[in-house]
Amino acid sequence: MNYSDRRAESQRKFKRIKMSLLICFALFLLALSALSFFIPTSSWQYYFSLPNVKQRRDGELRIHYLYVGQADSTLIEFPDGKTLLIDGGDTHSDAMIMRYLNALKIKKLDYILLTHTDTDHVGSLDEVIKFKGASTILLPCTTDNSNYKTAYKEFLSVLEESDSEVKTVKRFDQITSSNAAYPYSFTVLFPQGVELDEDELTSNELSTISYLKYGNTDALFCGDTSAKTLAGLVKEDGLGAFEPKGIRLNDIDIMKAPHHGADDGLTNELISYFNFKSAVISCGLGNIYGHPHEDLLEELSKTNCEVYRTDLQGVVVATISADGTYKITTEK
Repeated sequence: MNYSDRRAESQRKFKRIKMSLLICFALFLLALSALSFFIPTSSWQYYFSLPNVKQRRDGELRIHYLYVGQADSTLIEFPDGKTLLIDGGDTHSDAMIMRYLNALKIKKLDYILLTHTDTDHVGSLDEVIKFKGASTILLPCTTDNSNYKTAYKEFLSVLEESDSEVKTVKRFDQITSSNAAYPYSFTVLFPQGVELDEDELTSNELSTISYLKYGNTDALFCGDTSAKTLAGLVKEDGLGAFEPKGIRLNDIDIMKAPHHGADDGLTNELISYFNFKSAVISCGLGNIYGHPHEDLLEELSKTNCEVYRTDLQGVVVATISADGTYKITTEK
């Protein structure tokens, strides 16, 4: 083959490669166009860099305390397949929460519970509702719309366009098992369902407090509540207010520490009363608030309690087995 023939053959190969690349690119664009019918363009980012999360095994109940910086978000997978998201982090938490939901192949949440209206708890719930949705959304007990933060207003605006059933929580609202083989209960303990005066209670003190029971394991979720509110709850518990629901608060297995481990959430007396075996603190690394407070950590160190921190250990996962035992793992 002379030089002219080799050159001609080389040009033909180049044209074939160029044509192949153009066809591949066209097919890629066609695939993206087809995909856009099923996945909104703005949510594509939530399908990349998914965390490595194992799928839940039969009979397990899992609590995922997500790492969302100096904010709060917890996902519960119930053993009958229902799902509950408690709070939605801040306005920068959408990627973490959405990617986690996608990693677990959750197409739509069954429940979303917002504990209170602060931005670090409601910040990304508008995105979650837009792209995932929820069958039922439980709002905190609050009365004064003028005090709503911008993030909460955006959340309410998206909520109006959704098809979710919306309820305001009250004491003894419950989520229970649809599978008799795996009975569980998730119960609202505070507020009581009466009108509350926001001039007397701060946004944090209005936080919804809830209790989860599965087998021999129980867990308490406190939002950003204060020691004052918890002390009132303890007083009621001592008087047997929760016994009709089979609830006692003086021997908790897993405590979601209130207010990111601030010094206004748990006193020595409360730590002693709840007698929890494991504490989970959601806070951001090097946050400006000094959470968790050194006094709280010191008091916890005097007990047999295991302490887990999202700022140091990443996502904290509590897995409760069908036999009622539980274990806690972490994943950065």
